[in-house]
Amino acid sequence: MMGTGSGKGFSIWPNFKRYAILSFFESEQSAKDFLIENQKYNWYLSSADQHMQALLIPFKGHGSWAGEVPFDYDNSVLTDSEPLAVITRATIRTKALPDFWRNVPKVSSFMHSAPALHQIGIGEYPIFMQATFSIWENLKSLKETAYTNTPHAEVVKKTRERNWYKEELFAEFAIRRISMKGENFEQLMNLNISPF
Repeated sequence: MMGTGSGKGFSIWPNFKRYAILSFFESEQSAKDFLIENQKYNWYLSSADQHMQALLIPFKGHGSWAGEVPFDYDNSVLTDSEPLAVITRATIRTKALPDFWRNVPKVSSFMHSAPALHQIGIGEYPIFMQATFSIWENLKSLKETAYTNTPHAEVVKKTRERNWYKEELFAEFAIRRISMKGENFEQLMNLNISPF
């Protein structure tokens, strides 16, 4: 279970009304069984004003999370034209924290004008362990935003030059199923993906 940033989701200040849960399952059926049978999870869901659930299949990625590679990637599960989800996660070096957080507002402002269909800052300990979750229309849209001449690309370059991270992970996922409730997810409503 992870917290989220306040405001537009990428703030150093937490939002105590919004949380993220990342779970791993052996199969799609075991995920469905959990969603139906787990009373605690269903209590959270029924108590929420808004929520989104997404069943993700790891497509491609690199790096580690807490010293481990958490996903088994399968590069046959996604085509260039399909929507995808992305999880990034980094552990920031203590001495790099002031420099890192000085750069966040500019990137945050840019990302909220970028063509992601949904995005939010998440993390276990968000000041030191920064993560993001986003959904994109296709791989082209993601690559143009992340790696062309943008504030995001500039910060990616700085992370290498200034050695901000002790550890980092970048993972892309095919979206097999998605269900949502609430106004925060309007841009996702037109995705041609089966609900749970």
